Amino acid sequence: MPSVSSPNPKDVYGSPRTQASVHNPALATAASAVRAAPPAPPASLTYPLPSSRHVARGALVSIQGPSAQPLIYITLFDGDIGGTILSQIAVQFPAASVGFDMYIPFPDLQGSPNVAMTLATTNLAGAAAAPAAGNGANLSLFTTTVVD
Repeated sequence: MPSVSSPNPKDVYGSPRTQASVHNPALATAASAVRAAPPAPPASLTYPLPSSRHVARGALVSIQGPSAQPLIYITLFDGDIGGTILSQIAVQFPAASVGFDMYIPFPDLQGSPNVAMTLATTNLAGAAAAPAAGNGANLSLFTTTVVD
């Protein structure tokens, strides 16, 4: 896997840019912010480029509502829900709370070549899971697409 330790890796269009995928579903509905598989590198690039991949930079998570939130996981997948888990964090809050907003920085987590990347509310095993009745979850996934 190539290194993206450079502070400004180049995306498939030749410039560093972070893109966001956002999902704001109805209350008590599982959330999943998806970055589709990256496009093939443009034909204008003359050197061999076998693939491009997403690199996760961070996520913004908001879970709110009047109900106590039992343990739920915010999971980053390489691919769709059920794919390889790249990162997972557990969250919960008591009934007296109204929710929270949290930014999760990712240390340049690289996805597989030409594969989607998904951030979702799940159970520990990685299956989609909805917040408690009356609660909602909003997810934003921030990625950069780089070429190998």
